[in-house]
Amino acid sequence: MGNPLTSFLDSQPLFHNVGGGNIHYCDQGRGEVVVMLHGNPTWSYLYRHLIVTLRNNYRVIAYDHLGCGFSDRPPAARYAWTLAQRIADFEKLLAALGVTEKITLVMHDWGVAIGCGYAVCNPERIARLVVCNGAAFPLPPTKTFPWQLRLFRHRLLGKLLVQDSSFFLHALLLVCAQKKIPPAIKASYLAPYLRRAERQALWQFIADIPLTTSDRSFATLSAIADNLHRLTALPILLCWGKRDFIFDKSFLRQWCIHFPRAQLREYEHCGHLLLEDDPHRISRDVRDFLRDT
Repeated sequence: MGNPLTSFLDSQPLFHNVGGGNIHYCDQGRGEVVVMLHGNPTWSYLYRHLIVTLRNNYRVIAYDHLGCGFSDRPPAARYAWTLAQRIADFEKLLAALGVTEKITLVMHDWGVAIGCGYAVCNPERIARLVVCNGAAFPLPPTKTFPWQLRLFRHRLLGKLLVQDSSFFLHALLLVCAQKKIPPAIKASYLAPYLRRAERQALWQFIADIPLTTSDRSFATLSAIADNLHRLTALPILLCWGKRDFIFDKSFLRQWCIHFPRAQLREYEHCGHLLLEDDPHRISRDVRDFLRDT
């Protein structure tokens, strides 16, 4: 069957500089533009099945955030590592790729906040939204921040577990998918993060989680949440892995409050990495949603 990582990378040897460094991205197919935004600690490889499903009928763009996947690792002195910076990177990439028409956003984890951050400022540029287990608003009132993430967020111990070692990566791949990830697929997820210097973004994403008003991205995330109403008229699909202990039913309830007319697909057997647990069913659901809207 060949190396799954090599097969994926062979199809997308593309890079573009957005100021902070070169972003690695995939750009396949023709037609309406669908842009896919990953979270932490994954990269565009997460969307490989969905890319294959959609590329015959759409132009599909999936990219690695700076510091992630095979994008550049900018030094901390020259890069902000904040949600606002990630949104600015995304806007620059779209401009660089000449994307001027309306786009559909497919988002997971941190990619949801980044994508929605762009969308609420540019609602006229958005055709549809697909939201997969993530948030674009502060912690819901009924949700307690998971102790596992609190551990990883600790300034000293967290950095040791997330950046200085690969513990965080291995732990997330073990507990965030409900089915066992095959060794070759696991190796592909780990491949961009084998050395300490390659894992800085993983720690910075966790450090940037906005929990209180004193956190550096709290105001940005709150502003996104306050403006989600600008997107309510759009076709929206919520794809939700119900066994996610991080983004659990309290987050899903919040999305249903923000977007009461959204289509909802719940996957009983899927966890946080729902695109690993049932990639073919989810890819079909997204394809059908795009076709029908």
